[in-house]
Amino acid sequence: MSWQILITLSILTGSVAVLLQRLILRSGKINPTAFSIFIGLFCGVIITILTGLFGQLDFSGVLAVWPNLVLTTLIYAIGGVISNLALQKTEVSKFTVLFSSRGLVTILAAMIILGERVTSSQALGAILIFFGVVVASWEAQKIKFQNGDWLSLLAAVIYGLANVNDRYMLQHMSLYPYLILAFLLPSFLLMLVWPKSVKELPTFFSPSKIKISLCLLGLFVFSAIWFYEALKAAPNAAQVVSANLAGVIVAVGLSMIFLKERKAWPQKFLGAVFSFVGLLFLN
Repeated sequence: MSWQILITLSILTGSVAVLLQRLILRSGKINPTAFSIFIGLFCGVIITILTGLFGQLDFSGVLAVWPNLVLTTLIYAIGGVISNLALQKTEVSKFTVLFSSRGLVTILAAMIILGERVTSSQALGAILIFFGVVVASWEAQKIKFQNGDWLSLLAAVIYGLANVNDRYMLQHMSLYPYLILAFLLPSFLLMLVWPKSVKELPTFFSPSKIKISLCLLGLFVFSAIWFYEALKAAPNAAQVVSANLAGVIVAVGLSMIFLKERKAWPQKFLGAVFSFVGLLFLN
């Protein structure tokens, strides 16, 4: 299968996954921490089984980078809960635009932490992303951020930093073993800190939720697998990353169609376009 087909599948599954995530969370009755545990735990188990059947469970190199693995655990535990809280309070269309600013955070963090240089095109991309966020948040002739919007931006900062840490970790570990740990360890940490949340896990397998829960797990798992398989198959990693950014527009479009999130839709769509173009420049 070509990398173009793989990345297209990843974009579609990832975008639909965010819609289902919002569908589950927007009722306000779901505990965001329990939801994070559910996603991380069962996605990690599924990827472990798939890797055991079709790949190699090689965890060599873990001890050499244990401080960064601890950082992975903390970042994704906190980031997962915050992003779920954001999706509980914010429409997918707006969340997607605001969350796209994680690309800007990644570039800045890589420049400061890893000593990477920022090019003029990346600077232009940062400006376009900022403009996209402003457009998407413009109400009554002023920029207006609700609680969910601030949570979306905080999640973007956390995941932007996580991407820099991921880049370092994947230089020392095989992809799928790291993916397994990145899903499972944050879930274990959340279970230790909030043990009462574990009691809510059966909720996701109740007769009314089991179908959507299983669909969501499958979408998350295969979106991640297809993305990284595309990275392996493509001649240039930048091509895959750039193509994956189309998910910003796809998610906004799908949320308008299926979730009826059409309030101020022209500016949200315009904000998504600016963010998409800005992300292309960043990459």
